[in-house]
Amino acid sequence: MRHTNKTEYATESGTRSDSMRIAVLGAGGGLGRNVVDAARAAKHDVVALVRDPKRAELPDDVTTVVGDATHVDDVVRAMAGADATMFCVNPPFATWLTTFPPLLACAIAAARKTNTRLVFPANVWIYGPGRAGELVAETRAPAPTSQRGKLRAEMEQQIRAAGIRYAIVRLPEFYGPNVVSVPAPVFQAALADRRALWPGSLDVAVELVYIPDAGRAMVAVAAAADCDGATFHLPGARTTPRQFVELVYQAAGRKPRAFGVPRWVLSTAGVFDANVRGVADIAHLWTHPILLDGAKYSARFGAIPLTPLADAIATTLAWHRASRVSSPALMANFAHEVDPGAVHAVAAALGRPASGGG
Repeated sequence: MRHTNKTEYATESGTRSDSMRIAVLGAGGGLGRNVVDAARAAKHDVVALVRDPKRAELPDDVTTVVGDATHVDDVVRAMAGADATMFCVNPPFATWLTTFPPLLACAIAAARKTNTRLVFPANVWIYGPGRAGELVAETRAPAPTSQRGKLRAEMEQQIRAAGIRYAIVRLPEFYGPNVVSVPAPVFQAALADRRALWPGSLDVAVELVYIPDAGRAMVAVAAAADCDGATFHLPGARTTPRQFVELVYQAAGRKPRAFGVPRWVLSTAGVFDANVRGVADIAHLWTHPILLDGAKYSARFGAIPLTPLADAIATTLAWHRASRVSSPALMANFAHEVDPGAVHAVAAALGRPASGGG
C-alpha cells in the first residue's frame, strides 16, 4: 500500500533542480525520523517504509510505503526510483544479534534489484578499546572484541562485498529527540530527580553525536554523487559523562547526581536483563572510548554538523519532557534497581572497583 503526495520544493530562485528522492527504511525510529527531517530540510523528496503510518506520525509531505522491512518485495517498493536509501532500521537491543542480520540482507537484496545506493549508519562497536587522545580514522582495520562488534564488522563486510552501490557513515553513541539509547536515561532521571547511571567511568573523554546532526551528515553523503563505496567518520561533541550529566541536570533545574556502573556489575546484571547484557558486551567502549577522526568528512563536505552541546541538551530534554516515552530507554529499568551503596559494599568484599571502568 502506497500513500503518495506529489510535492514540489521551491527556493527563492524557483524550483530546485538538484532535489533527490531519498528512501528511508525504519523511518519511525530514532535515527530514521531525524534522517527524514534532515532530508526534508534539504528539500529532497522523501519516501518512508513504515509498518503503521499513524504510529510513525510522519509529516504530510512524506510519501509512505506501508510494509515490512523483512520482506524484500516491500523494501523494493520503497526503494524503487530512489536515488539513495537510508538504512535506519534498528531492532530492539535485547534481540539485536538475531534480528538485525536478516534486515540488512533484505536491504542488500533490494538494493541489487533497484540499483539504489544504500547509505549505512555504522558505529564504533567494530573496534576494540580506545586509547586516550587517539583519533580513529577510516583506515583503521576492525578489531572487534565483543559479540555485537564482531557481527557489526561482518555486516559491513557484507555490504562491501555485495556488489551494490553503498556509502557508510560511522557514528559514535547518539542522543537526541526520538532516541532511547544509553544516554537517554540520563534525561529521564534528571526530569524525575533521580540519580543517573552511566556504564563505566564518569571521567573519561567520550564522544556523543546529536542525532539531528547525524541525520544531516547522512543526507549530505547520500546526496553526493562521488561517494559510492566511501566510508566517512562523523565525530560528535567531546565531553565526559560527568560533564554531560551536569549539563542535563542543570537544564532540568536539578542538582546533578550520577553513578558510574562498574563493568562487573553490568555483567552480573546481564544474567537477568537482556538489555543490560548487551551494554556489558560493549562496555569496553565506555571504559576506553573510541574518538573518531572527522578529517575525511570535513575535506569533502566542509564543517561537521555540530549543534552546541547546551542547545542540543535543551532540545532533547524538551522532547523527553513532552513525550514521556512509553517504552523505557535502555538501562532505565536497571537504573531503578541499582543501589550504589550496595555496589560499594559488595565491591569491597570482592576486591572489585566500586565505580567506573572495572
